[in-house]
Amino acid sequence: MSEIKSFSFTKQIVESTKLSCRAVSKELSVYTAWTTTEVVGSGVVGTAKILKQGVVDSANLKKLQNGNFDVVHFSPIKSDKDRHFNTAIITPEGREYIRLNGNPLSYANVWEHLDKQKMLLFPKGDTPWVEVVDEANVENLHFMATFDHSIVDITGRLVPTARTLEFANDGYDLEKACKVLAANPEVEIIPDRSGRIIRFIPGYNATEDRTLEMKVKWMPGPETWEKMLKGMDSLRNRNGSKVLRLADYDLLGEFDVLGLEAAGCRVERRDEDL
Repeated sequence: MSEIKSFSFTKQIVESTKLSCRAVSKELSVYTAWTTTEVVGSGVVGTAKILKQGVVDSANLKKLQNGNFDVVHFSPIKSDKDRHFNTAIITPEGREYIRLNGNPLSYANVWEHLDKQKMLLFPKGDTPWVEVVDEANVENLHFMATFDHSIVDITGRLVPTARTLEFANDGYDLEKACKVLAANPEVEIIPDRSGRIIRFIPGYNATEDRTLEMKVKWMPGPETWEKMLKGMDSLRNRNGSKVLRLADYDLLGEFDVLGLEAAGCRVERRDEDL
């Protein structure tokens, strides 16, 4: 049996970290940190890879500049045990796409489009934030939470987002609602596969008084969105955090974003149904 021969080789590898930062306001800066590796004596330097990037306040920026990357990233709304915000860059075109098509955290096709068109960028991507964010476009910084699918800007203001809403004939005069919504530029009525605007509710979901429904997409305009935000300002969750997402029935009822209540489209339900 032949003898096993083993050989060992040692290479000295040096890892270098480069930090670049840029002020975007008096208190906030964006930063990007890259790492590169080099085999000593070879003269070959590896490709720089993004190690970490984000938005920090002045105190955390000092930590970065001292070589300490254990920093807390800025968020306009404090994260809690339920809701954690992640930083993202959303371009103006991306924000308009979200207003017209819906939340990327809710719809995979919206996410895929924004990602493909580079309208939505995350820290773990290959785009150096320090090169694309400055004081002139700081409004492109956003903060997203998967818990309630909220998206806010750098001031903590909710980003206008399209919502799909459904309502039935047990609460609304659907014929009247059709006329009201057809004249609303913020609304797109969604027909069923047969092209019917007022659609039948499947038997397993229907009741004696709830047999027909409508489905629409609400694409909020500035005035409607501002009115909704003012109404939400005092709302709090059980843990005291700010409410950032309304239920469909709140949007339709108390906040009346489609204008159906104001137009008299509501119908009284029978006492036994209340």
